[in-house]
Amino acid sequence: MFLTLLYTYLRVLFAARALSTERSSAKRARNTILLHGAQLLMCVLSYIYPSIEAVLSNLFPAQILDIRYSTYLIVYILPRFLSPIIYGVRDPRFRKYLKRHFLCNLYKVIPTDRSGVEN
Repeated sequence: MFLTLLYTYLRVLFAARALSTERSSAKRARNTILLHGAQLLMCVLSYIYPSIEAVLSNLFPAQILDIRYSTYLIVYILPRFLSPIIYGVRDPRFRKYLKRHFLCNLYKVIPTDRSGVEN
């Protein structure tokens, strides 16, 4: 199944490159296809999730809860979260609010009293 998916995505990637006349649209199509390919590969990890968890549990038996939590996030949550975030960042309106949110948290103002000394 993995080889079929890989072959299909490579064929779509090459077809998109051949059909695209502009360099910028070809690059954008390539990036979109690669994004969806990576997302699909991460979803395919759900088929081998029990094996991954068993191997890691045998290697690190004391961290079984951490292993289960992190593999669950990587295998089930991250692939479904990745596409909406990337398409949201591409949207200029959403990007404006996202930048405002992150910049406000980066540049917090330290309150001072009237003499200029920090509280």
